[in-house]
Amino acid sequence: MKCTKKARLFEVNGKNLAYIYADKNVRQEVGDEEKKSMNHDDDDQLGIKLLKQWNLERYIEILIDENGYDDVQDWPELGVEELKRYGLKDGHAKKFVRMTKQYFEE
Repeated sequence: MKCTKKARLFEVNGKNLAYIYADKNVRQEVGDEEKKSMNHDDDDQLGIKLLKQWNLERYIEILIDENGYDDVQDWPELGVEELKRYGLKDGHAKKFVRMTKQYFEE
């Protein structure tokens, strides 16, 4: 499990407490490169917003960071089996496919 996956467990009121702690106490040791890798650019924001809206934010790293699905236009091509190979639970994969279909039908 990568550090960013664990860090999401510490999100409270929109603030990542683990990141704040690391920024204050570890930044000198690690440098700024880690901060850059955790930031998402504007192109990713719609995908992040949708995953949060659908209560699937735990998969931001898997879908966007690790597998490059930062463009939601590519999401309709993802199937349940492929999503499960990426590590989504069966029910979450089905929900992702259903919600993606609904999003593009609107």
